[in-house]
Parts: sequence; C-alpha cells; structure tokens
Amino acid sequence: MMSILLFGCDIQDESVQPAAATTNQLLRADTAMLVDMLDHNSDAPAIKPKSLEYVDGFDAGLKRAQSESKSLLVICRAAWCRWSAEMTQGPLSDPHIIGLASRFVCVMVDADRHTDTCQNLNVTAFPTVIIISSLGDESFRAVGRPSTDTLASALREHLQPTVATQPARFPQK
Repeated sequence: MMSILLFGCDIQDESVQPAAATTNQLLRADTAMLVDMLDHNSDAPAIKPKSLEYVDGFDAGLKRAQSESKSLLVICRAAWCRWSAEMTQGPLSDPHIIGLASRFVCVMVDADRHTDTCQNLNVTAFPTVIIISSLGDESFRAVGRPSTDTLASALREHLQPTVATQPARFPQK
C-alpha cells in the first residue's frame, strides 16, 4: 500500500478549522487520480513528501516505532523560542532532511503542552533534537538549532547498519 502526502502541515499553536467539504472532496479525487496513475505506471518517479509527518505524542510515536522497527526522531520545541521556529523553517524543511527523516517516526514535542515528556527525556533547553532507536537507545542529541549538515549526518549515521562484532565462521574442511 502506498501513502502519498500531498500537503505539509506547519506546527502552530492555533486551533485548526476543518476545510470545507468541497475542498476535501477535490483533494480525495486528486489523490485517487494520482494513486491510479502511479499504479498503472511503475516507472513513475516516487513522490517525495514536502514536509515532515509527525506522530502526535511521544508514547504513540514510540509504539509506532516499535511496531514498524523504526527509530524515533524527536524534536522538542517551545512556541516562544526563536531558535525552535528557525529550526522548523530551516533544517526541518530541507528536502534532504525530509527524505532521510521519512525513514524515522518523527515526533514533535511542544514544551508548553508536554512538560512531562520533556522532563522524562531530560530536555532542559530548546530546541532539542534526539534520535532514539526503537529499543529506546539514544544515539544523538543536539541542544540548540543543529545545522542541516549536522542533522543530515546524524540521521545517515543512525541509518547505517551496524557491523557484526563476531568473527566470521568458515566451514570446516
């Protein structure tokens, strides 16, 4: 089953109003047409998401990561923090980061709404970016706004398969 993300979603602290039914119907029709085109043309280029897709809530993200055997990309931010906003508009909107992050379960944690999660993750400054394996092992933490290159490097490094530490066994003659 193929999922297609046609529109991104900005993280905001405002309430969201549902779109009109006619707009929703048009979007569903366009999506169905696009999926149909892709199903009939296996040489069609893959559609890349234009923004990160976030799971709502750390616990839900961790459960999804465990069920899909994926790692977590956790972004802890605060609405009042200038650097959090710059990170959302900067590195987190970079197409290369979006492509790499699509192989993770991404979770956005708002410090004002989820103080307990920030405390449990030992987050004391914003923004904080954490990469956590599906087993709960932390492999990367950046306090403050990481550069696009730093974040891309951390995501690539985490995705690299680990080399087996046991010596190779050869058949006996």
